[in-house]
Amino acid sequence: MSEIFKKNIILTFSLIAFLLLFLKNILPFIYYPGENILLTIINQSSGSNYLPIIKSYSDFNLSPLYDLENSLDNKNLAFPYLALFIHSISLKIFGPVSFIFLEFFASIIFLIVIYRILLLLNFNKLFSILMSSFFFILPEIFSEINYLINTNITNILNDSFKSFYNIRLPRPLITNLYFFIFTLILLKIHIDKNYS
Repeated sequence: MSEIFKKNIILTFSLIAFLLLFLKNILPFIYYPGENILLTIINQSSGSNYLPIIKSYSDFNLSPLYDLENSLDNKNLAFPYLALFIHSISLKIFGPVSFIFLEFFASIIFLIVIYRILLLLNFNKLFSILMSSFFFILPEIFSEINYLINTNITNILNDSFKSFYNIRLPRPLITNLYFFIFTLILLKIHIDKNYS
């Protein structure tokens, strides 16, 4: 059985991501069965302040001013287009449920990328699977430690590990994926002797 999981790493990380995200996404539907899915996502999302921008981008309004026309001279606002692009397109195509699927797929990609980085650093497969899963839940562990033991050091560690990776939209859910994939590519280029 463990050989199947070692060989089919995408299945393994899909199962791990499903198990890690299942309770977070299913409990609101159990406690509030009649609630609209969009309201559930808004209440669950720790990056809900980006949701109006994502909605505007999904409607192809690339310069949302939100009633700021009179207070701005040049009528231009800067927003993170690339970080919100994936969410905007998926919202347009699949609707509000796309946020749940994006969390799932982004978690799988994170686990696979960290796994590949650890393999390139000459760790064995089982250790790489366990460590990539550990890195995924590490921010939640430090959040709970900070809740139980609230000191200056635990606050700093909690903030540091929350910015490492978690499912807060769009940072670090998407933006840190860009960073980790770039790190993987650089590591592959460095290790591969064909590049000079």
